[in-house]
Amino acid sequence: QLGMEKTLFEVSISTPDEGTDYASFITSQGFDKVEFTISPNPGEPLKPLAKIISGGEMSRVMLAFKTVLAGIDDIPVLIFDEIDTGISGRIASVVGEKMSSLSHSHQVVCVTHLPQIAVMADIHYKIEKQIEEGHTRTMVYLLDEKGRRNEIAKLIGGAEISQIGLEHAQELIESAREIKEAIN
Repeated sequence: QLGMEKTLFEVSISTPDEGTDYASFITSQGFDKVEFTISPNPGEPLKPLAKIISGGEMSRVMLAFKTVLAGIDDIPVLIFDEIDTGISGRIASVVGEKMSSLSHSHQVVCVTHLPQIAVMADIHYKIEKQIEEGHTRTMVYLLDEKGRRNEIAKLIGGAEISQIGLEHAQELIESAREIKEAIN
């Protein structure tokens, strides 16, 4: 569903050889060495996830982990900061849908620049930086429906909001509403 259908993923667990001083291997992180390995491209060998994964792949892998673990973890809030890195189009829509599903069991906070993800939110905030008296301040504004539509239109077409951009934003918002109703 996340556009990684040919990806191989494996968890490698290794322990020290017998006869080794086991006490020296026990750390605050445990005894075994656990490494996630991945091969995102057919024909390529499995390699350590931390060394080879792209931003878009990492976003999708983390979302997959959080989706799988959502039913058994005790983490009440999930924060996705720029989960849209390296993705677009249909995959962005799927990511938005997955996050919407997660929101049934968790509080989900997401920072995104993709309209396909943003429209799946129930509540929107606009975050902007302002310089006041030589200091940068971060301002957060709760958006109403009109503000939401305007910000989605900016994500679609840039700083200038056109009538076509507003219509497209409204269409995306309505489509997202239908998808969320189907998910519920």
